[in-house]
Amino acid sequence: MWTAAKLERVRVVYDFTSADCGYCDDRALLADGHRLANLLGFIEIEEDGCFQAIICESCGVVHCQPGGWVAPRRVSQDAVWMPCFDRYLPDQEAEYRPPGYLTNAGVLWFEADAVRELASLVPILDPRNYPALVARELPRLMQWDAPGLVLGRPGEAVSIRRDIVLACDEGDVTEQLTVLEELLNSASTLTQAVTSHSARTLAFYLDLPGTPEWHPLAVDTDGHRSLALRRNVGCTYDQSQ
Repeated sequence: MWTAAKLERVRVVYDFTSADCGYCDDRALLADGHRLANLLGFIEIEEDGCFQAIICESCGVVHCQPGGWVAPRRVSQDAVWMPCFDRYLPDQEAEYRPPGYLTNAGVLWFEADAVRELASLVPILDPRNYPALVARELPRLMQWDAPGLVLGRPGEAVSIRRDIVLACDEGDVTEQLTVLEELLNSASTLTQAVTSHSARTLAFYLDLPGTPEWHPLAVDTDGHRSLALRRNVGCTYDQSQ
């Protein structure tokens, strides 16, 4: 997961002459050097909120070329861009694969200031209009960003690879993984909206080069554990369904 810092709306010109449309003068959206969307004037928001962020640069027609699709979600005052998990299966469906920046850098997070800036720069992408992130999307979001495929390969069932988890910075690692597993399993069937809050996140150490830390579990001041959206950010949702 990475956080959008500097957002820019820049002019772009594309050659549409092969489609008998002359030249197209439009705008693109950049974040920290990444091109998030290449043809802002051609974006079409679909019923489930998904949209093609990287559109064919020879004609500007959505669906002309495969890939480049994003599922935007609102999380409290923040927002996230993630793959269209309900449409996309890696290695099976090219049409709805995500843009390269989600594949290479992970899910994109917009904090409150960036949310306001995005709404001002690109009204059609105003995060206040995004669907809310729901609990059942959490396991796949976490799987997508997990280092070393510790939650399995995206598109497959979410499952902890306990054999590569060496230790946890608090408590018994086996017990903490069991709690995490139960939270992932219960969230996978729930459609309640997710809200975020600041929280301490536990560090799990993985048997990978450099022994990277992984922070999937949050702990509140009262000791309550929840899934972590990212480091130092926990989440809550109604679990009564």
